Amino acid sequence: MKIREVKVVKLERPAKSEFKSRPRRQPWIVDAEVANPMSKYPRYKRHRSSWLPRWETLWVKVTAEDGSWGAAPISYGKPAAVIINDHLGPKIQGEDCQAIERIWDMMFRLTKPYGSEGIAMCAISSIDLALWDLIGKIYGAPVYELIGGPARDKIFCYATGNDVDWY
Repeated sequence: MKIREVKVVKLERPAKSEFKSRPRRQPWIVDAEVANPMSKYPRYKRHRSSWLPRWETLWVKVTAEDGSWGAAPISYGKPAAVIINDHLGPKIQGEDCQAIERIWDMMFRLTKPYGSEGIAMCAISSIDLALWDLIGKIYGAPVYELIGGPARDKIFCYATGNDVDWY
């Protein structure tokens, strides 16, 4: 089945509901200095939020010729959306949506002129995830089954972060 359309969409989220219980305290990171790539510059040293871009999360939607579709979130919002809408999307239209490895290779090579890492890789990854979502819908199966099924009966939980009170 061929890819009919690849486009970036914005999803509207419902308003956040209140927590059932209030946190016991503010996360420690609110007042802590954390090393970051901009720590060398005093005005950006204290918090990452002072220099990280505030790009909204968008979604890529890949639609097959039968109207079925898959979706995935896009990291880095509008800059990645430009790569998807203006470059990668039009180039993979008409390709077999099940040829995921081939499409990934095409996208990787297509982005070589401006670099296949960073934001370009975020765009590639989003399309890749949306294709897997689409194939899962086409076959009526969860993606984990399509890639070989469960490898074990249970997995250990792992949490990473700066505030253990939240886990």
